[in-house]
Amino acid sequence: MNLDLENLIDEIENDFDCGMKVFISKTNFKIISLPNFDDSFFEENEAWNEQISELNRDGESYVEINIWDSSFSYEIMKSFAENVCENPLKNRLLKALDKKKPFQEFKYVITFENENRQKWFEYKKMKQKNYVERELNQLTK
Repeated sequence: MNLDLENLIDEIENDFDCGMKVFISKTNFKIISLPNFDDSFFEENEAWNEQISELNRDGESYVEINIWDSSFSYEIMKSFAENVCENPLKNRLLKALDKKKPFQEFKYVITFENENRQKWFEYKKMKQKNYVERELNQLTK
């Protein structure tokens, strides 16, 4: 993988991790990232006018990259617990994932695990980057 593709994957993964929608030019791979205005956390304002105008003007040359869904995020957490962690942390994380609010419960458990917390962030980033790479490969087929 060349450095430009690695940077592209990093940028998209970071934008996805922030809840952004990502559009990529089919011709020059330029990225336009916008907040998901359907999400109540973001509201449309002038800061995004330039990107919105470019998408409106050249929309046919851009394609939206699909962000991962909550089931993908859940599988990352489950995979981390099963494959990276040792007992008893493994058991605590798996129990957290079986509770009513698994994302919140998992985050609560991993927050107090200094060494494993960093491993979690690295593992999550690696899995998310793999996802973005697969999505980009689909675009180039």
